[in-house]
Amino acid sequence: MSNNKFFKSFFLIQIFVFIFQLPNNSDILAQYKDWKQVDSVTKIIPNQVFSHYYGLKCADSLNCMVWAQLTGSGGFYFRRTTDGGVSWKNVYMDSAYFYDYDNKHYVPKLFDLAYPNVKLFIAVGDSGLVIRTTDKGETWDRYYFDTNISHNRIRMFDENFGRMFTCYNDCMDLTDLQDYVTYDGGKTWELIKRDTMISFSAIDLINKEIFCGLWAFKNSKNELERKVVWVHNNWETWDTVSCPPMLFLDFIDTSYGWGASSIKLGDTSAIQLIYHTIDGGKTWEKQRDTVYNAWGIRDIKFYDRNFGIASSGFSHVMITTNGGKKWNDYEIEEWHYLHADLVNNIQIPSATTAYVILDYNYVYKYTREITNVDENENARMKEMKISPNPVGEYIEIAGDLNPTINRRVEGIAVNEIRIYNILGECILSTPALRATSQEGNFRIDISNLPSGIYYVRLGDWVGRFVKIE
Repeated sequence: MSNNKFFKSFFLIQIFVFIFQLPNNSDILAQYKDWKQVDSVTKIIPNQVFSHYYGLKCADSLNCMVWAQLTGSGGFYFRRTTDGGVSWKNVYMDSAYFYDYDNKHYVPKLFDLAYPNVKLFIAVGDSGLVIRTTDKGETWDRYYFDTNISHNRIRMFDENFGRMFTCYNDCMDLTDLQDYVTYDGGKTWELIKRDTMISFSAIDLINKEIFCGLWAFKNSKNELERKVVWVHNNWETWDTVSCPPMLFLDFIDTSYGWGASSIKLGDTSAIQLIYHTIDGGKTWEKQRDTVYNAWGIRDIKFYDRNFGIASSGFSHVMITTNGGKKWNDYEIEEWHYLHADLVNNIQIPSATTAYVILDYNYVYKYTREITNVDENENARMKEMKISPNPVGEYIEIAGDLNPTINRRVEGIAVNEIRIYNILGECILSTPALRATSQEGNFRIDISNLPSGIYYVRLGDWVGRFVKIE
């Protein structure tokens, strides 16, 4: 070996050793190496009017929809990606005026979005506005449910079942919050009659029978109290449990949940608080009590019992991979002086992918380490099958699924389906619960994938299929 080759190899080895000897400290780690900007309102300004991003929803790791609110002129538009943020396309727009002021008309404000699968997307707003697409944004249905109602929140469990919470008089009095249920993907809504009127500042739809909400109210002593409300079977039964002061709530099932809030310490700092429960909110453990920057926590989301993200201002995010026992601090990008750089609308569609909106102007994507697929098909593959195969739009996985999804595999989250290309790259991942068909099989939309050979992994099982046009 020549001296030049020897010294080059020695130098590379020393760099490699140095990197892996670095302490696990967020101040030393690269602050934004895993975050990438994938869209910006500065890239496209419809009809030369200014806009901001206000909402983001993802059906899976490839398909996301972002909602932009037009400022000055009024109105909104949607942009959609089908390739994990590589490209975006405007799919809907409603503006107060288009090319001249004489065409100006009233446009209701949007309040919330739902994106349960790649075909169905629903947006709701004031004046009873409901906007739906069932064909990936090619065509849209728009109707006014009740012009006296503002649709405050919408939560869809799957392509059929969901809940919509509405109120009268622009939601000035949240005690009149109404609960509606849909069984046909938002075509029709049924009002759920109940004896009590409760307002929710946060809502999680656990399944078709259970949802929970965060309730803040004044007690008899005029003190502000907060409780988690568990509602069963359309208000047939409901109960409450006390909780710490929280503004944000995220439950992944009826037991495991997280809450977050902040205490302002002036203009330069705030105490960031994160709480965790494993018994449905009966008891809470404080996981974070940290003085950080001037902004408190803005959002918190978990994918499963381990992987979660919380956010604040100045481009700051907190990431945990062990259920909140340890939170690592990162900056998505170097924050701009005089800019708040607020991080909102966290979406975690898979164990390896997350999206956020930064400063109301940018969409950023987070990618965790990808585990290559093991192509050795085990014995359980004989008991499970993929159909149809070859496939055009959907695949279904049938068989004895419970032993497979209940065994945790290193690097693979429980109840997560991953699809890999022939290079071993994970190109699509989605929670298995979202993919369940009416027959009880796991159904996945792969219509956006190009033709080729793919591997699908569910827990410790690996199958193969061929995609054709």
